[in-house]
Amino acid sequence: MSRLQQIVDLIVTESTERNAQDEISAIVQVLGDVRLSLEEIIKQINEISKKVKIKEGTNGIKRFLAVLDRYPNKPIRFVSQKSGFPTPISVAIKNELIKIGWCEKTPKGNKLSLRGIEAVKELTKTNFDLTCRECDGIGFIFEENKFAKELEKFKYYVSMRGAPKTVIDQSFASAETSLRRILFMNHNYDLIKNNYALIGDSDLTSLLLSQFLKNDQEIVVFDIDQRLKKIIDIYNKDNSTNIKFVHHDFRNPIPRSYRGIFDVVLTDPPYTKPGVSLFVSRALEILNQSIGGVIYLSFGQKPPQEMIKIQKDLLAMNCLVTHILPRFNKYIGAQILAGESVLYRLEALPPLTPIIKEKYLNKLYTGDFNPKNRIYVCINCKNEIIIGKNEKIKTIEELKEFGCPYCKNNKFKKRYGIRQK
Repeated sequence: MSRLQQIVDLIVTESTERNAQDEISAIVQVLGDVRLSLEEIIKQINEISKKVKIKEGTNGIKRFLAVLDRYPNKPIRFVSQKSGFPTPISVAIKNELIKIGWCEKTPKGNKLSLRGIEAVKELTKTNFDLTCRECDGIGFIFEENKFAKELEKFKYYVSMRGAPKTVIDQSFASAETSLRRILFMNHNYDLIKNNYALIGDSDLTSLLLSQFLKNDQEIVVFDIDQRLKKIIDIYNKDNSTNIKFVHHDFRNPIPRSYRGIFDVVLTDPPYTKPGVSLFVSRALEILNQSIGGVIYLSFGQKPPQEMIKIQKDLLAMNCLVTHILPRFNKYIGAQILAGESVLYRLEALPPLTPIIKEKYLNKLYTGDFNPKNRIYVCINCKNEIIIGKNEKIKTIEELKEFGCPYCKNNKFKKRYGIRQK
């Protein structure tokens, strides 16, 4: 540790009345060993932008630096959530910042070095957090403790589900997320309608929804995963409910007998632009054609160039966005999404205009667009295992089920970068 760093750590530890950050800046100004010119800073940012190849360019790197500056000593998953980048991209940016001495690892996570702090100070004089501590910036307070009984029952059935099928982009939302979706529906007066459909329900939100609806309000689940039917059947038998399950591949249009009869649709489509367009199109097929309806769409944040295309598709389908709730959905795992996604409330207005009406034959899931192999390291024997669409083991779920091919251990850590020889 340098003498300068020792002095800085002492100030941060002992400063009480005076602002420690101002003290640090004073030392930096006197010693001058970490200062960079604005020209040098911009040059470094340009180089990092070229290396990680993000569509947001240098502004994306600046935002990442600002997040590290605003939230020191946070794990990369947190930084990824705040910066809006997928976890792999965040790791790549962080590694580049470490190489040039702007970022360093800490026992709690990551933080800017003194050089990184000074770089941010050259870029902006204002960078502080205004997030509401009560609602975490969502804008609503969900008193989940009031529904402990409902959550406990829900979690019992969710535990029957097994591992997610990542080849079809399944990521399970937390039980609390399902509850918050329903409470938000209540806030918008959307629990007083007649017919509810779920275009995909790997989260099993339908089970919890039934606890907040009357018996004569219909719930229908459309999904390609037959495992869900078994759980729904058990739930119906145990609770005298009548949730219907329709086995369906959304590449095909919805059966005509279900078209035009629903008031509210919930959907959490594959993490691709075609995924949104296809699932919303299928939702429009089953909503009431004369008065329209409401769609609750859960989807991860994409780069601005992709999000504008998605928004244009929604407008083309006559879907008005009434609410956008960032970081609303929390997922178990889902590393590429940093464990979170946005909840959109859409009002589908007549004439309902799906942009995909026939059988869909093109790429749909994340793996179709990005069929990269991934490397996992066995926690026990440290051997590396490659998984991917064209490998013997295709998903992490399969790897955990079969165990390490070398020692049969079933705990692994994902590794980023080039495979070690």
